[in-house]
Amino acid sequence: MFTKIFKIIKYPLILALSLFALYSIFFISANIHNNTSTLEPKSWRPERVTNIQDFLYYNGTTWDSRHYSNIAQFGYTNESKNMNESYAFFPVFPIEIYLVATITGLTYPVAATITGLINTILCFCAVYIFFKIYLSKFLPDQLKNLDRIFLIFALLPFNYFLVFAYTESLFILLLTLILTYLLHIKTVNKWFCFLPTLAFMAGATRSPGVFVSLLFVFMFVQINFAKNLTDFIANCRLNMQSNIILVISAVANVCGLIAFLYYGLLKTGNFWISRDVQKFWERGSTNNIFDVIYNGLFELLKNDVNCIGGGHCSATYIYYYLAFFLLLVCLWIFYKHFRQNIFNYNFLIISLVFTFLPLTTNQLVSYNRIFAVSPIYYILLPIFLVQYIPNRYYDILIIFLTTLYVMFITLFSLYYWVG
Repeated sequence: MFTKIFKIIKYPLILALSLFALYSIFFISANIHNNTSTLEPKSWRPERVTNIQDFLYYNGTTWDSRHYSNIAQFGYTNESKNMNESYAFFPVFPIEIYLVATITGLTYPVAATITGLINTILCFCAVYIFFKIYLSKFLPDQLKNLDRIFLIFALLPFNYFLVFAYTESLFILLLTLILTYLLHIKTVNKWFCFLPTLAFMAGATRSPGVFVSLLFVFMFVQINFAKNLTDFIANCRLNMQSNIILVISAVANVCGLIAFLYYGLLKTGNFWISRDVQKFWERGSTNNIFDVIYNGLFELLKNDVNCIGGGHCSATYIYYYLAFFLLLVCLWIFYKHFRQNIFNYNFLIISLVFTFLPLTTNQLVSYNRIFAVSPIYYILLPIFLVQYIPNRYYDILIIFLTTLYVMFITLFSLYYWVG
């Protein structure tokens, strides 16, 4: 049994470990001779990284990772005189870190790094299996290209976040498992608690997670759709067990967010503390995508020497442009090549909600991270690239994606803000 399982997951497992090792090499190399006195913010800048032990520790204290490990160790505490900053970060990942640290006895930053790696491996395996099931069901002629499709997924721009101690790998893991279940909603009803549990965790993993409930609403309409009310009611009765699971899952997803907000109410007296902190974290950002484009072009024309050595800089705007451009590309790809399959509209609906709501709010600083977990991007784009780009250009595409991947992880290793 274990031999069969390993044979299935061998490729995504090796690829996950390889990309994590690649990131480790760049992180250590970039910091061996790093003069940390020139870098901001200095209050938590690590000392020089000279070995794997330093890497395991400092990777768990870089940018957002430090907040997750602090929450795991100390709980949600007041980190600032003006704001409970930790409430910007949702609890599932810190709970994972706490469990790993408790079981293994590792320090919390090291446990954060190890937990991130575990999530990476599980995420890669889940996405690989989903590709296999999806292709078998809808595009059987592309099964022969499964490994090629998955390699493109792993190297997509912004998927470098999947090897950091962040929530992207965890969220894609949960979302992919939910989509896998929905593919079999009429045949796997014996796993009654599985889907609501995933839905609850998604709602408590990151702020866009609550919109996963829309998947269950759309699937409810999809499996019961009829041209008249009588047939619709008949379908609802016929699919009663599936409908109950979908309704409970939608409620559980919303409850995941509400549970976190209610915890914040008990601790701070403010039910909307997480929302308020999110606004605080986005200080200085804009509400308007056109302002972002204008300011970005202005910044790129400047010789911003103060940006060298890390932090926010003019190069950050490139990530906005690339994410927004890829969103438009993915929407065009969906319209031209994937709209005939009704199940693909699950990808479209959740992706539109994930990506368009931030354009009306002040969350553009991390727009590439929001876009990275959109199914039209991480599922449909790799399939399209392999399906429609001639084989003779595949190696060139991989070289190009690898170059971007290395560039991004190098910037992150040097403490540039990359989303």
